[in-house]
Amino acid sequence: MAVEKIAISFGDNDFTTIYRVFGEAIQDILTDTTYRKEITKDLIVELWNQSCYGLYILFQNRLEYENTIERINTGKYLQFDLQDIHRVYFNEEVDEYLNAIEMDGNMEVLYVDGYSIQII
Repeated sequence: MAVEKIAISFGDNDFTTIYRVFGEAIQDILTDTTYRKEITKDLIVELWNQSCYGLYILFQNRLEYENTIERINTGKYLQFDLQDIHRVYFNEEVDEYLNAIEMDGNMEVLYVDGYSIQII
């Protein structure tokens, strides 16, 4: 199945800066015709978990704070557990999910397709 659009429900709107940067990376994968690895929900979770702490330090924290327990705990907080794969939606699932949730503008859902990146 070719993945054309992805939604990720993060459940926290305090980190929209890093959601957008992650969305840009995901959009590159979606639009790169030379990318050969199958895009799976497991892969999306793995990519998020491997990058979220670095993205937090670079784009949200802006290197303002020392390597404190609070900053380390934030990095751990951002990671998904393996059972959180249900927070990743592909293609038709994206439409169903976005139609089912109350669009309250809380900005905790990342939407990515080949043309746009939105924090909803």
